[in-house]
Amino acid sequence: MGNYSTLWIAKNKDQYNENTDIYQEVKYNIPLFWIALFEEKNIQEELNEYDERHYYFETTTEQAIEIFKYRIPMWSKLYQDEKLEILAKAFFKYLEQFSDHFIILDVSDILSMYLDYESEDAKNEMIDMIKTIELLNSDPKLNIPFKHWLPSDFLFKIPKDRYLNIDGLGKEILPCPEVDEWLEQNEPQEP
Repeated sequence: MGNYSTLWIAKNKDQYNENTDIYQEVKYNIPLFWIALFEEKNIQEELNEYDERHYYFETTTEQAIEIFKYRIPMWSKLYQDEKLEILAKAFFKYLEQFSDHFIILDVSDILSMYLDYESEDAKNEMIDMIKTIELLNSDPKLNIPFKHWLPSDFLFKIPKDRYLNIDGLGKEILPCPEVDEWLEQNEPQEP
């Protein structure tokens, strides 16, 4: 049990295929790299058979790559660590292998922790996510007021910081040895 954000990189968005798709979930967080793949125009609205509204982000991999590429320099300034730019470039390269896919980000489960995810409030919160990323891209030193989905501080010290707050993939899916070795050195050792 829990609330998850879900990133789906899909060859065919109508049907999951374990051989061609990536389906990744992160519990109680929305990794910032995931949000940085989208623009406001990528917010989609869908009604199910019960007329329940569902909002999600969707774009093509090509578009997501172009959006993310523009935002790569932001990360090292935001976290005050050049390793973030190394990781952002690795994430960018990873996405390039899915050139003819769709990227879908569903944050409704996370939003449901503090608002009605079927309401206009959910859409407005998603718009705010994009606007916040755009503001941080223009000025990473900007003091952003509290947001439920935004990390309270921009820490990059241990592997959990990377997985939960930044790329949502971790070293198993996206190895980045230079970054991973440094993060593992900082991880507290169990007695």
